[in-house]
Amino acid sequence: MKAVKVKANTLCGGYLGDIMKSKFLIRPVVLIVAIVMTLLMAIPVPALAITKNVHQYDTYTGEDVWKAGSLEASAVDSVMAQYPCCSYFKGQSSGRCAEFGRKVRHQLAARSATHYYSNLKMTGKNIVKIAKGCKPGTTLSFGPKGVAYHMIVLLRVTDKSVWWVDCNWNWDNYIHYRQATPADFAKCIHWRADKATHISSITKVTKLKNFSKFKARSAYRAASGNARVVWTKVPGAKKYRVYRIVKGKRELVAETKATSFENTDSKPGRTYRYQVKAIGKFGVKWSNKAASKAVIDSPVPVISRAKRRMSWQPVEGAKSYRVYRRIGMKGKWKYIKTIKKTSYTDSKFNVKADTYKANYYRVKAVSKAGKAANSRKGPMVATTKYYCLV
Repeated sequence: MKAVKVKANTLCGGYLGDIMKSKFLIRPVVLIVAIVMTLLMAIPVPALAITKNVHQYDTYTGEDVWKAGSLEASAVDSVMAQYPCCSYFKGQSSGRCAEFGRKVRHQLAARSATHYYSNLKMTGKNIVKIAKGCKPGTTLSFGPKGVAYHMIVLLRVTDKSVWWVDCNWNWDNYIHYRQATPADFAKCIHWRADKATHISSITKVTKLKNFSKFKARSAYRAASGNARVVWTKVPGAKKYRVYRIVKGKRELVAETKATSFENTDSKPGRTYRYQVKAIGKFGVKWSNKAASKAVIDSPVPVISRAKRRMSWQPVEGAKSYRVYRRIGMKGKWKYIKTIKKTSYTDSKFNVKADTYKANYYRVKAVSKAGKAANSRKGPMVATTKYYCLV
């Protein structure tokens, strides 16, 4: 593993302007490299043997990834609340993966260090070797050898698992939270950036910032429709008391050392308001008030390539399901059909599509209790000749 002293340029989204400003190489040479790489983006890539579901969506929380009550868990929950899964990132640049990555890193990191690589292959073992022990907000850049093509944000890396968040996965500027084994992570990444076989750099967060404000937010995860609130960790806090606000009065509902609370008894269609009190040697501190609406659970589809069909588990309280489709990376989400069964086969379902023309799907559960209790749209699923994205 050999580190180089120069900084690789990010080509995700076509950063030609940034490249021309770089001191990495003489400008004419850089321009030629940039043009070649941009053209390569349009060249079909040989199909990879990734036909299984290699990762999951944001069915996890910060406290599933890190120890409950830790600054790391609070950091992950804070990011997931601020940038929910499958939400659109309204950045300023065309290559929003890097813009999103830097924004999250700057938001979380108190201390970080960047390492560049000239010939480090994208493998599960190498990911563990360079990223194990990193803090949330660590950014990883990769692409063809010598080129930083795409950037993701690592939330945690262990010997057995990688948790990460990705923006602009299919040049569509949507945000996704994923989890995979290190080996499957490397396989998943390979197709993503037109033979992204090499790691270009890692900016490893080694220390997190303490949050400047004690802030509570409404939050949710893909499969759960429960009312849920998360808050930023308060330095020195020994415990937190969670209060539900009813008719202007506080009612104590929980005492915890964690930095989140999920109301498992919440009723779909109702909105709950919460406020959190931190208790420590400093005395007490109060968070802001945060409202969270309970709905029925969201369907989480999986795809069968062989049957060209997606299916999901029945959702309690649902009377039917609405299916939505988006065609291609620049397409718009459109309602297709309402069905009562828990599977759907689309005549336009295309397992031979390239990365740019994939069909994306989301499913929403319709509640028996009325519109206010309908679920949120579940996570996106898609399939192409390269991979199954679920």
